Amino acid sequence: MNPVYLQELTYLSVLLRRAMEYVISFFVNTLFSGFCLWAGMKITKVNGSFIAMLIIAGVSSLFGFIPTVGGIIGTIVMFILINKWTDAEFWPDSVLM
Repeated sequence: MNPVYLQELTYLSVLLRRAMEYVISFFVNTLFSGFCLWAGMKITKVNGSFIAMLIIAGVSSLFGFIPTVGGIIGTIVMFILINKWTDAEFWPDSVLM
């Protein structure tokens, strides 16, 4: 076997493994965050659907992958989408959710 070919296969396998880690991380984060948002919505007695909470969690998780500022942007997007897709007020409902 050609050593360069083996090195390229190693790089490709590492790249695919990292991509799968990001995909699995995204789905686990979305499901967990969506469930937490739904539970917070039930506790604060806000009207909304579980699917909307999953979409909000997924979109904010995507923004969370941006290096350095992703967490802040994801949180802002989450608050905006919660206020848009539910009958929650910013304070206290959205913050407590």
